Parts: sequence; structure tokens; C-alpha cells
Amino acid sequence: MDALRGTIDDIFYGAIIVPLGLALILFQLVVLVVAVRRRRRGRPLRSLRLHAIAGLSILPLPVLIGFSVHAARATMLAAFTASEDVFASEKAMALSHGMAGQMSAFPFATSTIVVSLALWSIGLATTLSASQPEGRARSFPPVALIPIGLAPLALGVVNWSARLIKTFAAMAGVPPQDKGTILEGTLEIARGELTAYARVSMIAIPVLTLAAGVLTVMRARGGAPASDATAAAGRSWRLPLLASAAAVVVAGLLVLEARPIAAENALPWPPNRGNLLVYPNGPATPDLIGPDPMSFMPVVEQFRDHVMLDRAPLQDLGDLEERLTTLRNNYQLLHPGGDSADVALILVDAATPSARLTALMRAVRGAWFYRPTFGFTKTEHHDRPVIGNLERVIVTGAQIKLEYTDDEPDADDAGAWKDAVELRLKDFADYDAFARRLVELRRAGKPVVVKVPRSAG
Repeated sequence: MDALRGTIDDIFYGAIIVPLGLALILFQLVVLVVAVRRRRRGRPLRSLRLHAIAGLSILPLPVLIGFSVHAARATMLAAFTASEDVFASEKAMALSHGMAGQMSAFPFATSTIVVSLALWSIGLATTLSASQPEGRARSFPPVALIPIGLAPLALGVVNWSARLIKTFAAMAGVPPQDKGTILEGTLEIARGELTAYARVSMIAIPVLTLAAGVLTVMRARGGAPASDATAAAGRSWRLPLLASAAAVVVAGLLVLEARPIAAENALPWPPNRGNLLVYPNGPATPDLIGPDPMSFMPVVEQFRDHVMLDRAPLQDLGDLEERLTTLRNNYQLLHPGGDSADVALILVDAATPSARLTALMRAVRGAWFYRPTFGFTKTEHHDRPVIGNLERVIVTGAQIKLEYTDDEPDADDAGAWKDAVELRLKDFADYDAFARRLVELRRAGKPVVVKVPRSAG
């Protein structure tokens, strides 16, 4: 029961989809039981109308699943473009909910549809194989072979979902900066496998369609007995003509609907040149791409007229230093004996004067975050066939060592920082000029030390 509640909570519109799926399976079971009982009593169904209704009742489920998956993807992507008033925790929850919605919807839909089709096929075969009053049995309609071609695709969807679920379960202890790479690699592998299964179905469906047509023609030429439904349809040419026309129209609509989806799946996902930043509308950083890797860290944002820490507005730089100190102390309490928290991501407006930048760095160093990384953000826009305009904020970085001007040399870092280049903030008119020199040095593999006075005086 708990698993069922979890499935309902994970799937978008799960309160409708899950009961519908279970009711669908129950309905197919009832039709099967009716067919079996009537055959045992020697009174098989004279009409295939009940089986036709049972088959058509399966169609709404994949349609609702399509709406559910679309809503899940929209929720997941909206987290990247949410307003700056939305907390990071809420964006993370939206990402998690969107992913869970898709990974729960696909296996539930596939298993439910496969079970329903299996029960419906068994019930139909039971009725068709029963002897009629004239002593002969209905012939199994060859057209029923065609849906079997979807079996490889259904198996591929289940395999895709299982692989993603296993990957998410295995990422529990993985560092946050590595999770994106692992997930992206898994998605690429799963996409290739799903494509292979889909191609098998693409081949199987035409082959089975051709086989069904050949069997139909052979039965017609051989004088094979027709089913009651076929005999009834033969009394009028209008019914098969209208049915064929409707099938052609539905097939055409499905092709038109599938074209953008196929294009979406075939178009490669834009590669990451850095880390995805869930904070949109940040400072207008210099137009640069930093060479250094990013890690999980507090985010300090220096705008032209205010400063923020992890999207929380601050009163002044003294408030920033106090809150950073609290974060560092809390980290050390939670990780006794581990590495100290000395890294922070600094996003600064390109036009920030060097005096303001010096004051900001003094506050960061005062909280003992002496290995900060300056971040440079770029907003990317990608037009996708189905998703539409995808907006991503990518951040890359350049790391420095931050010291007071009167700090004693650190013996532990003597080797790594022996040949470090010292940059003085007062030598640059603004942050943009400083950042360009910093990135130039870091791309050349040079460590960089920035020293700031201990006090404003």
C-alpha cells in the first residue's frame, strides 16, 4: 500500500492515472472471465463488441501518460528559469519531482498497458476459438498480429526506467559535482538502448502488417470461414471503408504528432561547458570562461548596489562575514576531523570598482574562506523541437588563494604556491579588468594569490 501511495505521489496526475490503470486491468480480467465462463457453458459470445470496447478502453491511458510526462518535464525545466525569489531548495525539489514523475510514469504505464493487452488478447482468443452453433470456430483475425510489434518498445521503456532508477539509487554517496556527469552518461547509454528497441519495433510492425495482409488474402482466396464480425461487415461496403479511412486519418495524425518528438529525441543535448547554476538573474559577470572545476560551495553575489549569500539579501559586508562564519562553523560541527570549509563561489558584477571588490574579499577572508572561486555566468538559449526555448545558466570558475597582507607564509602550501602570481586589486580599475587577468593566468596554469588589507584603514 505504501508503494502504491508513493507511485501516486510521484506521477503527475497520479490520482487519476493510477486508479485508471488498475481499473483497466480489472476490466480486462472481468471480460476474460466472462469469455471463459460462457465458453465452458457452451454459450460463447456471439459478438465481438465487448472485446472491441475492452480494447478501446486501453487507449486513454497512454494519452494521459503523455500529458503526465509533459508536465513532469515542464516542472523540471522550469527550475532552471525560476524567479530569483524562489529558494534553491524549492528548485531542487522541483527538479527531483520532475525526474521522479517521469521515472515512475514510464514503468507504470508500460507494465499496465502490457498486462492489459495480454489479458485482452487472451480473452479475444478464448472467444474466437470457441465453437459456433454451426460447429465451426471463429478464425483469429490476422490484424491482431500488428500490436505485437510494440512489445520490443515496451521492453525498452522498462529497461530505460530500470537503468535510471538504479543510477539514482547508486548516487547517494557521490559528490554533488560528479552527479551531473554520471547522470548524463547514464542517459546517453539508456537513450542508445531505447533507440535500438524502438528500431526493432519499427521493423517488426511493418513485417507483421505485411504478414497480416498476406494471411487475410490467403483466407479470402481459400474460402476460410470469416468471423461473425467480418461477416456482418461484409454485408455493407460502407463499414470497412469508413474503418479504413478512420485508421488512415489516425495514423496520419500520429505521424504528425510523432515528428517533433522524434526530432527532439534525435537532437543531441547541448554539452555542458561548466556547471548548471540554479540562480538566474544574477550579477552581470565578465564575459569569460574560467578553466577551474567547480564544487559545492556557498554562493556570494555582489551586485552593483547590494550583496547576497545563497540568494538571501544581506544588510552589508559585515553581515556577509558573520553569516559566512556561521556556515563554516556549522560545517565543521557536522564534519569533525574532515576538511575545513574554505571554498566559496564569488559572482561579481563586471563594473564593480576595485575598492568595493577589496572590501568584499576582506569579508570573505575574515570568515576563513581563503580559497574562493570567481564565477563567470553565461545564459544559453537552445531551441528544442518539443521543449521550445531552453534557457540555461552555465557557470565556470577561476580559483585564487586569498590572504591578508600581513599573513605569515603557510608551510603546507609552500610547494604548491611557491611560484604563485600575486595580483593586487588596487592595480585594476574594476572587476572586469581583474577577472580578465586572472583567467589569463589560470589558463596558463599559474596559481594566483590575492592579498587584501586586514582592515579598511
